[in-house]
Amino acid sequence: MNYLVSIRKIKFKSKAELWFPTVIWETELDNESKVEINSEILNYLDPYLKNKKLSQSNIIISETNMHEDKKTKNLNHFLNRAVFEYLKFFNLEHHDFFISGCWANVSRTNFVHYNHSHQNNFISGVYYVQTTKDKSDQIHFNDPREQNKVLLPQPSKQTKFNTTGAVCKAKSGVAYLFPSWLRHEVPVNTSNDERISIAFNAMFKDFGKMTPPGFASSKLD
Repeated sequence: MNYLVSIRKIKFKSKAELWFPTVIWETELDNESKVEINSEILNYLDPYLKNKKLSQSNIIISETNMHEDKKTKNLNHFLNRAVFEYLKFFNLEHHDFFISGCWANVSRTNFVHYNHSHQNNFISGVYYVQTTKDKSDQIHFNDPREQNKVLLPQPSKQTKFNTTGAVCKAKSGVAYLFPSWLRHEVPVNTSNDERISIAFNAMFKDFGKMTPPGFASSKLD
């Protein structure tokens, strides 16, 4: 049926309303800041990278409070600024927060980060220090709506509005921030290069005061 002919007197406008979005926030350092912060991180990691025992492992994980080390003060400042900007986007910047955990991952050949989320936090993120040259250097995010996978008609074009996952390219100097409940994974490192990244979490300082029941009680008077 030719709808343009049969109902051409009917005129209307349409628009998409985006509700309940899952935001993946990208922050990229300028070159000078990247060099400074990456140098700081590599200096912190030097004892791990030179350790003979760890040289045989395909994954090295640092202490989970590396942001508190004096060697990484610029990294700590950057992460706090990035989290603040993320919260500001959601009009939540008036809530005090803290970095609840921060650690380095040095991934070598054949290591893979399986699908996972970061419990007991509000915001999580990853910052890339050193990436590999192969196409596997990505981070994959999974659509949190399980019901969206029940029926999957083939779209004429793949977009962020009809996909069941997001793929973000790893790049030195780039950080991705996302809700801590969002499940994600990193493909196996198929190269001979080391992939160095910083994972971090952030939580509200006054979480206990933010979580009372969201309704008013009955008044006795």
